[in-house]
Amino acid sequence: MKKLTILLPLLIMLASCGPIWYGTKVIAARKNIAMAKENGAGREESDFAKYEITFAEEHLKKAQEEVSKADYQAAIELAEVAKEYGKKANDIAVRLKMEAGRTTDEEKEKTDKEEESSEE
Repeated sequence: MKKLTILLPLLIMLASCGPIWYGTKVIAARKNIAMAKENGAGREESDFAKYEITFAEEHLKKAQEEVSKADYQAAIELAEVAKEYGKKANDIAVRLKMEAGRTTDEEKEKTDKEEESSEE
């Protein structure tokens, strides 16, 4: 009886950790996905990291399905994948956005130099 008195609160505490872990993973995943979208990931006109952002979003949806079935372990794993791919999508979108900007600046400088040389 004494062991049961000690184990019961411990089991209750451990059982309640699933939703907490899931919640932290989902918040981080949503944050990464939102940052990636803000930087142009998944937009049709930019086409930056569309596969990574889609992969992250679909894993997040599946994680929400698993939570509705109370399968917190699967939901946590799916949310972690969504978080990782959201970060990858953001990194790719930022890099490609910077490269696109650099290319336009370089082309602009080249055009300006050609105009100057043709005027002379």
